[in-house]
Amino acid sequence: MEWKKIPSKTRLLVALILGGVALITGFVISLNNPYGNTIDETQQVENAINEEFATDEEMIKKGEKKGDRFADLVYGVEFEKIEEITGPLVYTNQRIAKAKALLRFDENPIPSYSFDYSLWTNRFDISKQDWKIQSFSSRILTGTGIGFGIFFATTIIAYLILTIVPWLWYCLLNRISELSQAIRGR
Repeated sequence: MEWKKIPSKTRLLVALILGGVALITGFVISLNNPYGNTIDETQQVENAINEEFATDEEMIKKGEKKGDRFADLVYGVEFEKIEEITGPLVYTNQRIAKAKALLRFDENPIPSYSFDYSLWTNRFDISKQDWKIQSFSSRILTGTGIGFGIFFATTIIAYLILTIVPWLWYCLLNRISELSQAIRGR
């Protein structure tokens, strides 16, 4: 049996194409999943929380009726607003923003099942944490670095696979042929 080797240029071209696809995929995924938010994003959410959830003292100063906001919190109405406001943030920043929003409520009983119990009980500590900030240029650099790392790894692995697998296939078929001949007694 004769071994037909895949031409080196073809292997390299296929490996580079797979690497290019991996580069683009890695860049897009890391760009869409940052580890932090920009300062503007966190500031917008913090302003929305301050605007939407005035403390009881702020409501009295504005001349608004205090109302029964904690009942709304317990039944999930206010929590849905909190979820909506904090939605654009990454997970860590969402927890910080939710804790800051929960500080706006004076009452202290445990709210409904809608809440994360640890978030409610640790809201004072969590709200003091620093925001996870990542600038847009840092997102681009991180995405580019991850993309090129994946590109090189994928290209090298694909090239090695395209080099080794045909050789292994040839060896396997050659051994099967030898075994077949030995069984037949030739």
